[in-house]
Amino acid sequence: MSTAPTLAPTAPLRRALLDAAALVRTTAAGDVARARLLAEHVRTLVGAPDATGPADLRAARLEAALRDWEPAADPAARDAVADALVPVQPDDTAAADPLVAGLHLGRLADADVPPAERLRMLLRLGWALDGVPAAERAAWLRDHAPASARALWWAVGRRRFAAHRAQVLATPGTRPAAVALPRAVAPVAVPVPVAA
Repeated sequence: MSTAPTLAPTAPLRRALLDAAALVRTTAAGDVARARLLAEHVRTLVGAPDATGPADLRAARLEAALRDWEPAADPAARDAVADALVPVQPDDTAAADPLVAGLHLGRLADADVPPAERLRMLLRLGWALDGVPAAERAAWLRDHAPASARALWWAVGRRRFAAHRAQVLATPGTRPAAVALPRAVAPVAVPVPVAA
């Protein structure tokens, strides 16, 4: 296991949580597909708070609200989810929001991290980078992420995040726009035999 320090980019991830609260509030009553998509997005943003940390009560409240909201997209449960996402202290310079306590970027390349968790970590990194001004993103990534995390971000993470972001931010009832890939990595059509 890696011993790299935990990065706590609270301001960008707190912004992403506030944006998620706004997305949740705009979800129509009964739109179960959108509720499930946004519930998974919220779980990705929150990550896995420390089991004994200060986020226990708030994370438990959020998870209970998500479980109530997902099956039927009920407006009352939707509002409970959105309320749980808004930090108690709205000032980003105040104490760190325990729901976004940190990214474990040093663990991205560890062999014991399951692929699904690695993808969630990359998506969280993407949302953190999304909250950093575009001109500062490369420097932020270089300053805060170990080389292994940067390599995974450039090789896999940025494309997966672009597709995830397009899906999350798509207008309900429409399909997200196709994500443009650089010409060097554009998919190639391969003929597949059809069984008769």
